[in-house]
Amino acid sequence: MTKIVAGGILVVGLLSLTGCFEQEIKTTEYFKTHPDEMEKVITKCKKAEKMTDGQKQECENAFKAQAMLNHFKPASRGLFEDEPQDKNTTK
Repeated sequence: MTKIVAGGILVVGLLSLTGCFEQEIKTTEYFKTHPDEMEKVITKCKKAEKMTDGQKQECENAFKAQAMLNHFKPASRGLFEDEPQDKNTTK
């Protein structure tokens, strides 16, 4: 009887520990608001030779966030007085 109880406690203990080692996968929205961490993850992803499914998903989210941030940068060069204008444009 004590072996069954000890085995049950061991199983419950091991199952509860597996949650401690799982990495929370950060979303695209998270990376859009944390660009420094996004750059760190992208650098890590580019260097990685092997990745878990969770790591692959996080890399994909970081790359998507980077693409979104780069896509939405304003293309206002020369439209405002304090910005330099291109030499090829006229006023």
